Amino acid sequence: RRRRVCPFASTTHYLFSRLLFSFLASLSTGCRKIFVGGLSWDTDDDGLRNYFSKFGEVLVAEVKIDPSTKRSRGFGFVTFRDSTVVSKVLAGESSHVLDNKRIDPKAAVGRGGGSTATKSKATMPGPFVGRVKKIFIGGLASSTTKEDIMDYFSSYGKVTEIILMFDQGTQKMRGFGFVTFDKEETVDKIVEEKFHKINEKTVEAKKAIPRPGRDNEDGTSKIGR
Repeated sequence: RRRRVCPFASTTHYLFSRLLFSFLASLSTGCRKIFVGGLSWDTDDDGLRNYFSKFGEVLVAEVKIDPSTKRSRGFGFVTFRDSTVVSKVLAGESSHVLDNKRIDPKAAVGRGGGSTATKSKATMPGPFVGRVKKIFIGGLASSTTKEDIMDYFSSYGKVTEIILMFDQGTQKMRGFGFVTFDKEETVDKIVEEKFHKINEKTVEAKKAIPRPGRDNEDGTSKIGR
């Protein structure tokens, strides 16, 4: 007796197979992808590729560009052919220098709030407990300058970079920015206090963490205490 086959069975199986393939492919890509912060404004795709090629074969190297200014946004992404290369890169993350500027490679983080390979503590909801060298500062007075930021935070440790965000239309400071230090310990001390006073105005400091797909202008999201 001939067995009847549901006409939708093959279609359902096909769709399920495609979804499973896409899911596994995304996991594979995530294991092989890194976020690179702190890039020099002069670094381009080729420079990024050439630098990381010494660790292993690079499939994609992309520096993110601001669509308005056509300038680098100071961060990018690199995808390797072999996932083991990521471990080699991160093992020496404190010694990476590209175009005379220390850069900060991290494992890429998925849109779902966790690494596309694993859910790490650094990407789970709630207060961030990992170690970073960059902070987000919110609530700044519009008159605040980089010199004001430098004067205040230099008492905690060595400041390596200050970014204040401006409205592209009005050119006025938007009341927040990012400060990078040379040591994670400095950031830990700053966020312990959480609230600080700069130019007679109370501001809030939080750890800034790279989160590809949900990034601010400099490629970080403000998470933490």
